[in-house]
Amino acid sequence: MKINEEIYRSIIAPKEESDRNIVPLEEVLLIDEAAMRRDLIMNVLNDDPENYIDMLKQARMNDDVEVVHYAITGMVELSKEYESRLQKIEYRYAKEPENQQLISEYCDFLQEYLSQGLLEGQMELVQRNQYIKLLKKKLKFKEDLHTYVCLAENQMQTKEYEQVLKSLERMDKKWHRNEEYWILRIRYYVELKQGKELKETETLSSTAARQNIISQLIQAAKDVGMDGINVDFESLSEDVGIHFLEFLRELSIECHKNNLVLSVDNPVPEDFTSHYDRAEQGRVVDYVIIMGYDEHYVGSEAGSVASLPWVEQGIQDTLDEVPAERVINAIPFYTRLWKTTGGNVTSEAIGMDQAQQTIADNNVETYWDKTTSQNYGKYDIDNSTYQIWLEDAQSVAQKVKLVSKYDLAGVSAWKLGFENNGIWQVISDNLNN
Repeated sequence: MKINEEIYRSIIAPKEESDRNIVPLEEVLLIDEAAMRRDLIMNVLNDDPENYIDMLKQARMNDDVEVVHYAITGMVELSKEYESRLQKIEYRYAKEPENQQLISEYCDFLQEYLSQGLLEGQMELVQRNQYIKLLKKKLKFKEDLHTYVCLAENQMQTKEYEQVLKSLERMDKKWHRNEEYWILRIRYYVELKQGKELKETETLSSTAARQNIISQLIQAAKDVGMDGINVDFESLSEDVGIHFLEFLRELSIECHKNNLVLSVDNPVPEDFTSHYDRAEQGRVVDYVIIMGYDEHYVGSEAGSVASLPWVEQGIQDTLDEVPAERVINAIPFYTRLWKTTGGNVTSEAIGMDQAQQTIADNNVETYWDKTTSQNYGKYDIDNSTYQIWLEDAQSVAQKVKLVSKYDLAGVSAWKLGFENNGIWQVISDNLNN
């Protein structure tokens, strides 16, 4: 477990230099006394969790189940708050897309939301792209250095290097002598050389870099007492595929030396992911995990996150390459609440309990949709249509039954905190059938 070495918050600020009994919050998580760790997390949740996001992320890796539960609960609640604020400002913006003050407010909110680290993967990318669009729109009203800096920084985050250069060229005309501009320009050159595909092509193609990563992973696993390592490199470009496989081969050797189980996540097979070479993965890792979700996602049309036919097809296609005893199917603990206003479609990822609460609060009658093997509901509020394909005991049971149908190694899920209390029993019951 890594301790944040930059920020050490204390439970009580010391009044005197002689006070040596103050323990940094992050270090309390390492103390053997379970009660103290749990009190710490409860104090954080009762105070202002938003100020302790880094610590909550760290607490999710704690070996105390209660600490992990509280930390995940805090993160989920924070995510809900931000999603609620996001929906409200999206609604206002849809009504007044040319309101300059609202655009600035929207930009400020997205800057705050993105900086918290609550968004991941595709969800982060969607909001970051929206932030870029808004910053460009804001610059049409008035050009200022700060907005250009925010624009260029986010373009670097999304690896739009040609667009970064264009932003820098515009900044050069007005702020050529400005220190902030030159710092950003240096960052661009460093990023272009060391950052572009650094985490993929340059790193994975380097034997020394791969060994360095593997060494750190193995040591961290041993320090924390992990049972294994799960590898999740998403959206791999075609030229990275061969280097990724070599990384898995080398990591596999070290994992097996140290009695660690090695698994690797893969999207549902599509033509454009053939370079993942699942067949070779199946030869070198212990388990190949199918991420059986995101059939419909942020930015897509409304639909199920994981309809049963789509999930089953993903399993069948994977089994064409990987032996069943090495395949694990991952199911979603979340669903999406879809909102359609006019031609605009948005969605929010919500957990099982929140989905059921939404159904109850809006008196929605759901019915079993045979095409998806999910309960489906639909309702209208304020000229908007809401749709939801539920992940619940019934839908999860159907997906878990595929494990025995195809003699798979097991089931996994994304993600902890979105499940309800009874779903583990559902999984256990249907694995044994």
